[in-house]
Amino acid sequence: MLDEFGCDARLRWACHWRGLRAPRATALERRLAQRGGYCDCEIFDNGWSPVGDAVAYDAATDEWRWRGSRPSCRGARRGSSQPWPPVGSDEALSLVVAARRTSDE
Repeated sequence: MLDEFGCDARLRWACHWRGLRAPRATALERRLAQRGGYCDCEIFDNGWSPVGDAVAYDAATDEWRWRGSRPSCRGARRGSSQPWPPVGSDEALSLVVAARRTSDE
């Protein structure tokens, strides 16, 4: 979405997702800001990073790919905006919004 439509210095896509999937998640913007996500692109730049070897960067497609099959969600209820920890990790993060940042390093 960001590559195609860009960032307008707001949480446009995050709020759109919330409206469709978790309309009662009224603290989403605050939680994103606490991780440095004050706009859509900062969610990726500052908010979350892949953990361990759960995902791998594919230079041919310029995308992050799951190693093997994507882990199933372990407990996040439908409509929740809370991140979930990947298998074997204590850190709560959403690999659905896995950071592109490590591809630039």
